[in-house]
Amino acid sequence: DDWVHRIDGQLVTSARAVLPAGVARSLWPDGSLRMGSGGDIWFGTAGGLYRFSTVKFSADRPPEVMPTARYTVDDGLAGNHISEIFEDSEGDVWVANVPAGAETLTIWRRRASRFEKMGAAQGLPASNQLGGFVEDTVGTVWARLREGGLVRIRENRATHFGIEHGLPALVSALLIDRSGDLWIGGGDAVLRVRDASGDVIHPMP
Repeated sequence: DDWVHRIDGQLVTSARAVLPAGVARSLWPDGSLRMGSGGDIWFGTAGGLYRFSTVKFSADRPPEVMPTARYTVDDGLAGNHISEIFEDSEGDVWVANVPAGAETLTIWRRRASRFEKMGAAQGLPASNQLGGFVEDTVGTVWARLREGGLVRIRENRATHFGIEHGLPALVSALLIDRSGDLWIGGGDAVLRVRDASGDVIHPMP
């Protein structure tokens, strides 16, 4: 079981998300649990994605809540072992998985209430795990890659950038600042991209 806490000013409320017995946990626990803006808890495991709908939090008597749905590859996920969950400004939920084929990303489209998969056919490097998602000021989503480099995803297409574009061999962190600049952290450098809208990015120290 996992405690989920919500902080609103000085008020802290909690709920206890209870998974079915025997469910294997994700090897990436820090990124595989997400509280959605609509009130749902998305819980990624090694055996699928669990959804806890409209959870009621309490400061005095935190409730135990059971999942209302479980999703697997049979329901449209790209993979069952979930490594990271991210929600964008539209309320869509991005679900990265441990690579198990050509597709490594699933997006739950809130308005359509359905899953869309992305992989090599949309420009994502095959067998390369995504993480560290951020969204810039124009709605483009960026993610680092476990095997090196990063990807920019917009209009359901991905563009890969690597050391040939001036990036560190391994990207460890991404950040969008208030002015919309993209900051890229690596093992031996921190770089900034002022205009990330072009076909080629130009990182600067």
